[in-house]
Amino acid sequence: MNKIVHLLKHPLFIFFLLGTGMYVLYVLLGRYVENNSRKIVVSNAQIELLREDYFRTWSRYPTEEEMQSQIYGHVMDEIFYKEAVNMGLDKSDIAVKKRLRQLMEMMLDDYSTVYATEQQLREYLQSNPDKFREESTISFSHLYFDVNDKETAYKVLKNLKDASDISRYEGYSLMMVPVDFYSETMSNVARTTGKEFANQVFQLKTNEWQGPIASVYGWHLVWVENIEPGKVPDLNSVWDIVEREWAAEQKKIRKKEQYSLMRQQYEIVFEDTDKYTSDKS
Repeated sequence: MNKIVHLLKHPLFIFFLLGTGMYVLYVLLGRYVENNSRKIVVSNAQIELLREDYFRTWSRYPTEEEMQSQIYGHVMDEIFYKEAVNMGLDKSDIAVKKRLRQLMEMMLDDYSTVYATEQQLREYLQSNPDKFREESTISFSHLYFDVNDKETAYKVLKNLKDASDISRYEGYSLMMVPVDFYSETMSNVARTTGKEFANQVFQLKTNEWQGPIASVYGWHLVWVENIEPGKVPDLNSVWDIVEREWAAEQKKIRKKEQYSLMRQQYEIVFEDTDKYTSDKS
């Protein structure tokens, strides 16, 4: 009896007993976790969610057969997901990581949703006038010369500067381009004559013949009558646009702040410390 008591009190026996107990506990917990990880519960709420998703896609509720197909697809998603996680694919597959990042960013988008007051919108409009400024407009006339007639254009320009009668040059025109433009925006002029030409005519002086200026068709002598700079509209006329831009900027700021808070919880270590630094992450 004394030997048994002595054995029970021996450190090696106690160590063996504790080790056995821990192993049994590990096996039981492992089986419990495995059993639960292999259990897929399709709740009534999940079925209703599948029905609503189907309705949002097809504008009608699914038939019984279609509902069975929806449930089948949901179960397949769950099985593949659990098997992929068990294989550790969620820790190594780049596509999965990118998808999870997208989900996190979507969550941050929802969290970062903000609503502006009228005063905030007015201040944003005042601070960013060029974002909402209307396009400048121009009124001008022009004479057209073929791409090979640049020298002719120079000669006509000299005559025009010497106050020659412009009616002599009425034939210098192009069928698909109007001779006179009235209060046209740069984008409209560009659609007709090309972006390069439009950019140049908006830089010209008014009330004098200038050129030759190249377009997608050839050369032009231009008389600019008037250039009206674009105005910043009243808030009420561009409320929705200003609100959208303000909200997008605020979301961007808040998402950056949220990421910064998450980033502070991690230590980034690079193997090649000469090439990379953690401050860039």
